[in-house]
Amino acid sequence: MKRLSGISLAAVLLFSGCFGLLPDTRSKPPENAEAYVPFYVSGDLTITGEQPRATISPGKIYATDRYIFQNDIQYGIHVIERASEPDKKAKKIAFLQIPSSTEVAVKGDILYTNYADDLLAINISNPLAPRLIKRLPNVFPPVNQHYPPFNGYFVCPDKSKGTIVYWGLQKEQKPACQR
Repeated sequence: MKRLSGISLAAVLLFSGCFGLLPDTRSKPPENAEAYVPFYVSGDLTITGEQPRATISPGKIYATDRYIFQNDIQYGIHVIERASEPDKKAKKIAFLQIPSSTEVAVKGDILYTNYADDLLAINISNPLAPRLIKRLPNVFPPVNQHYPPFNGYFVCPDKSKGTIVYWGLQKEQKPACQR
């Protein structure tokens, strides 16, 4: 009987916290905290050749005779012109902005990458003027991204902004959610 009453007491304490009978022991968010922020993609996609920029999150590379393509994970693909002579350096010439891109492969003049769960085929015969030639939807199964990968403060998701493709850690003013 003593054992049952101990379990009963534990259950009462546990459930009383669930119904707000015990004080919330979670801390209030600080003014400026490290928090996970959701990054979204919508159904819209426009691929343009932009000016070269610094690499943020380096990923896989793919080399052809003339170019090197480097995936900048979640941001797009850098186009690097290979050096034509041994004493010269390779040079970034363009950036293809493709949010949520995590992979890259090239065959001939066609670059393959993902846009969230879609597979894209892009004509790169002129890397400064890429052309989307095919988009196959739902090739890659979506991953549940409703919450960040780790516990802590995070910016509450907003479904109206599109699909969350990843969570980035950054300084945020009073993040409203905590896990």
